[in-house]
Amino acid sequence: MKPGDKVWVFQVGPQEIFEGVCVDVIRYGRLTYVTIGYTTPSGAVIRSGGNVLGKDCFPTREALCEHYRKIFE
Repeated sequence: MKPGDKVWVFQVGPQEIFEGVCVDVIRYGRLTYVTIGYTTPSGAVIRSGGNVLGKDCFPTREALCEHYRKIFE
């Protein structure tokens, strides 16, 4: 995953699937944090308020859904 890639994340707060853009990748030892942004209608990327663990970001909505489907089966 690199800045500019589209990512899909499950947000726990409002409990929804969120499509965003990888803004920044930060590595601390074995952990990877990804700053997620969203694209405005004009195409500008706005940084969101926080970081998520890299393992919680998926390249497609289908990959995200399959990951959680396996957990809850």
